[in-house]
Amino acid sequence: MVGAVGTDANAAVALGRMSSVAVDRTHVQEVPGPTGLAIVAVDSHGENSIIVVPGANGSVDAAFIDRASEVIAARTSSSLRGRFLPRAQRGPPS
Repeated sequence: MVGAVGTDANAAVALGRMSSVAVDRTHVQEVPGPTGLAIVAVDSHGENSIIVVPGANGSVDAAFIDRASEVIAARTSSSLRGRFLPRAQRGPPS
């Protein structure tokens, strides 16, 4: 796992769940403030909307991702690399 949790009660839940399934938390940082979350709303037709509140993950920048680049490269397909940060934080497409 590469990302961040906050200092709220949700951080304890997230970290506990990661630990319970043996997720490597080496690259999970704790930052002041709330832990991020995503809310998935599904309408009566099965269409979904995802509302993302970045919280602590908003502090994850390109430098943080670079520090975890070996872990990311080892565990992701090339089609997923570069999708961890919003376009504004990644910079222009190459």
